[in-house]
Amino acid sequence: MLSHISEGVSQFIATQGPLAHTFEDFWEMIIQQRCPVIVMLTRLVDNYKSEEPPLRVLHVKYPEWPDHGVPRDTLSVREILERTYNVPLSLGPIVVHCSAGIGRTGTYCTIHNTIQRILGGDMSALDIVNTVAIFRSQRIGMDQYLFCYDAIIDELEDLISDDNREKSP
Repeated sequence: MLSHISEGVSQFIATQGPLAHTFEDFWEMIIQQRCPVIVMLTRLVDNYKSEEPPLRVLHVKYPEWPDHGVPRDTLSVREILERTYNVPLSLGPIVVHCSAGIGRTGTYCTIHNTIQRILGGDMSALDIVNTVAIFRSQRIGMDQYLFCYDAIIDELEDLISDDNREKSP
């Protein structure tokens, strides 16, 4: 389970996408850990079918994120963040997966964690190199720094402009 030690910040389970022989184990993990959200950052492969588990799970899919690359812009990733903002932290960790469970997965976890920590007042979150180092110590191979910075800056700018619009008469 990935975490950056901070109060009020989501915990993550970073994993590879379920395979035919790990499919049941994947859903067992979701159920045991009471995971409220699955963020899927890969295309459907090998006739992957998700069956309804015996709990309510938000399954967010973003298959357009290229393997070994980054999206053209940050909007889609930030839309995933917006869909998970209101998920209570007490429910359980957020499952994030791509094909291998490191590149796209680590990038998303870094962006999500950094935004949450900044909004909570933790300005040490601006040290993304440290955040990635902590995540890498828990799961090797996580990075894509430039895209992380772009998404974080774009999201904070949007949040500031939305806040300013709400305060305008």
